[in-house]
Amino acid sequence: MSERFFIPPDRMLLDPKIDSIFKTIFTQDCEASRIALKGLVTAIIGYEPEEITVINSEPPKDIITAKDIRLDLNCRMSNGEQINIEMQTCLTDSLSLKARTAYYGCRLVAGLAMHGRDYDRMPKVYQVMFTNFVLFGGSDFLRRFTFASGKEELTDKLQIIFVQLPLVAGKENLQELEKWSIFFRDSAEISKRDVLNRIICSDLRIQKAAEVLMYVSQEERERAIAESRLKWKLDYQSDMIIAERKGVQQGIQQGTLEVAKKMLAAGMSEDVILQMTGMTLEEIRAAD
Repeated sequence: MSERFFIPPDRMLLDPKIDSIFKTIFTQDCEASRIALKGLVTAIIGYEPEEITVINSEPPKDIITAKDIRLDLNCRMSNGEQINIEMQTCLTDSLSLKARTAYYGCRLVAGLAMHGRDYDRMPKVYQVMFTNFVLFGGSDFLRRFTFASGKEELTDKLQIIFVQLPLVAGKENLQELEKWSIFFRDSAEISKRDVLNRIICSDLRIQKAAEVLMYVSQEERERAIAESRLKWKLDYQSDMIIAERKGVQQGIQQGTLEVAKKMLAAGMSEDVILQMTGMTLEEIRAAD
C-alpha cells in the first residue's frame, strides 16, 4: 500500500483518454513519469521489465495545428521486446480500426533487428489499443490476440491487445490493468473522484501517474492542446456522420434517377414518372 494521496474533490483534471495527455503523462522527464510507465507496461505484459526506453518521446513541434497526427507511446524494453500503446476515443469503423491495429503491430515486428539471431529468440512485440468504446461482443474488457488456429497457437511473438474501458467494473480485488483502465476512464469525472482516489491510494505507480496528471492539468499549454484535440475529434466525428448521411442520400437520388430514366425509355407518361419518382422530364434530362 502506498502513502496516502488524494486528488481534491473539486480539482479539475485533464482527460487522460485524450491521446496527447495520455502520452504526456508517461513521457515527462521526471521520476514520476518513469515509475508510472513501468507500472503501466508491467500491468499489460505481465512482468516487470528491467528498463524501458521511450522511442518516440518527442511530440510534434506544433501539435495543435497537427491534430490528426497519430500519438502513440512506443517503448522498447531492455530485453529487446517492444510495446506500442495507443488511446482511441472515437470509433468510426470497427473493421478499419482492427486492421490498422494489426498493421502497426506487424510493422513493429518487421522493424526488429534479426540479423544473426534465431527466429525462435525473436523478441515479443505488443500492440496495445485502449478504447473508450466497446469493440468486441461479450463482457471481457481485455481481448488479447496471437497467431492461432483454434486452440493451437502458431506464435505469441506478436500480441494484439485491446482494452475496452467501458467494460471495466469497479469491483473489489481489481487487477493492475483494471485499475489503470479506471484511472484513464474516470480521472476527468469529478463525480467518480472517490473511487479514483481509492485506486490511487492502492497503487504507487498509478499515484505517480496521478501526480503528473495533476501537474500537467495546471499547465495552460497542455490544457489548450487537450481542448484543441478534443474539439477536432468531436468535429471530425460529426463530419463523418454528416458525410455518411450525404453519401446515403446521394445514392438514393442516383437510384431514383436511374429508375426514372428507365420509365421514360419504356414510354411511360410524365405524370406516371412524376408520381412514382417525384422527378419531372426537365430534371431527368438535365441530369444527363
